[in-house]
Amino acid sequence: MIFFKNILLYFLIMPWTVKREERITRYIFQRKHFKSSNRIKPGAFMPNKKKKTSVYRTFGCSDREVWRLGRKYVERLRTDRKKIRARADLIAGVVFDADLAINPEIRHHYRHANIEKFPPGDSEVKMKALELAENSTLHRLGNS
Repeated sequence: MIFFKNILLYFLIMPWTVKREERITRYIFQRKHFKSSNRIKPGAFMPNKKKKTSVYRTFGCSDREVWRLGRKYVERLRTDRKKIRARADLIAGVVFDADLAINPEIRHHYRHANIEKFPPGDSEVKMKALELAENSTLHRLGNS
């Protein structure tokens, strides 16, 4: 039932194609993924074993709504029960300029997507993650 609700909301609210100017949010659960100097480390954007990095399409959301999305739909689904420590916001065009893709994946929420098309080599993946991190803005929970 939730899946069908997400499909309906997706087609009513979200454009199918991710636009270059859209804000994309990556929720960060580990302190080691950002620096005290308010910089994001590349580890925050490293893909999983399937070469995907989970993000949310947060354009049009207030700051409060972005944090609520993270708590309600990301934090609650984690089996390790880790809490959100921060988030990284970037513009979708940064992802596209890095020759990566953003593909909607609406099974859990109509705003969910994955950054995909990472290159095969580890060093190339790290360079892509560095590019995304360097072009992101850090928001710490409670300090946004």
